Amino acid sequence: MLDRWMNQVLNADIFVATSAMLRSTSYHFTEDLGRQIASLPGVSRVENVRFTAIPYRGDTAAVIAIEWMAS
Repeated sequence: MLDRWMNQVLNADIFVATSAMLRSTSYHFTEDLGRQIASLPGVSRVENVRFTAIPYRGDTAAVIAIEWMAS
């Protein structure tokens, strides 16, 4: 599910994640890391994304928050 969503919505050359599943309930990057990555040469845009899955009506729903930053 997450792979399909990422291919449709996030058109990125690279993803920086806290785990192989692209989410972690125990660790999150600091806001400063996004700014540091945005300042690297050749980086035109950084999209900070938070993702979690929650139970919803007997199924699972994804809750996704995206913050876009221009470098």
